[in-house]
Amino acid sequence: DAPTALLHVGGTADPAVPWEGGQIIADEEGNGRGAVMSFWQASRLFADNNGCADTTTTHVYPDVDADDGSTLVRFDFADCSSGNQVSLLKMEVAGHTWPDPEASWAYWYQDLTGPSNRDYSIKDLIFELAVTGLPDFVGTDDPGPDSEEGEDNPCTNVACTGHGTCAVVA
Repeated sequence: DAPTALLHVGGTADPAVPWEGGQIIADEEGNGRGAVMSFWQASRLFADNNGCADTTTTHVYPDVDADDGSTLVRFDFADCSSGNQVSLLKMEVAGHTWPDPEASWAYWYQDLTGPSNRDYSIKDLIFELAVTGLPDFVGTDDPGPDSEEGEDNPCTNVACTGHGTCAVVA
C-alpha cells in the first residue's frame, strides 16, 4: 500500500502478456494463467497510489536502431504528491523482452517472445530512474549499473518482476 516509484515496461507486440490486457499465454501444458489488465491500467493503479494527476507527459525517444522496427515512448504521470516518479515505457512493435541493443539471445526466441527493441539498454534506463528520477536517458556521464566494485551503485535498490515491472525500493 505504500507509494512506490515505478517504471512499467511493456511491448505492444507481446504474445505472452497483452499490452491491452486479456488472457496471458498458456503454459507448456496448455493450462491458462489467468488474465491481466492493460499496461496503462496497471500503471494508473501505481499513479493513483502515488497521488499523481490524471495527466501525463509524453517523451518519444529517438529511433536509434531503425532496423529493429520498434520505438520507445515514455508516459510520465504528473504531479505525484508522494514525490515518486511513475512512468510507463511503451515499446511499440516489441514483445516480451527488455529493450537492449546487445541482447542477441532475444532474436533466437522471437517466435516465443515477439520482436525486440534495440534502441536503448533497459539497465541504463533503470539506472537513470534510480539516480535522477526519469530524465531523457540520453548522453549521461554517470557510471552505469556495471560500475566497478566499490563504486556507489543505486541499482541495488531496484526491484524487478519477470513481467516488465521495476520499482525503486527504499
